[in-house]
Amino acid sequence: MILSRYSIGSQNPKYGFSSTLYWTKNLVVLTIISSSLLSLSVAALATGISEEAQLEIDQCLDGNLSACHEVSMRYEFGDDVPLDFEKSASYCAKGCYSGHINSCYNLAVSYGDGEGVERDEKRATDLYDRVCKYGDQDGCERLNELR
Repeated sequence: MILSRYSIGSQNPKYGFSSTLYWTKNLVVLTIISSSLLSLSVAALATGISEEAQLEIDQCLDGNLSACHEVSMRYEFGDDVPLDFEKSASYCAKGCYSGHINSCYNLAVSYGDGEGVERDEKRATDLYDRVCKYGDQDGCERLNELR
């Protein structure tokens, strides 16, 4: 395999350095990057979180509300993350209080059922009212059931 048009160890007239040094530096950089990605993968596997789920978690933390909703669903059903209703509710809350209506609906369900949060019918009612005002029919039906 030819790494450059200059022989290994020769002086590269264009850059003024040895091609061996150039390729060694590139190899070191690639090794560091690969090792960092492997560390992330190993850390994700050790916590039971897939790389895809970790990416969505990072996107949520960066403000992507749809990602927050998806992460909450992952924790609710144990999809590539450990089953954890408290984390599901906390990601729902992050999405909801930032304006993601589907997250508000799911958070209302959590408060109504006491799943991942302490049961609180008042909060559930307030959240169902909020999603109903945005036209969510399921939210309106649940709101009517609680009244």
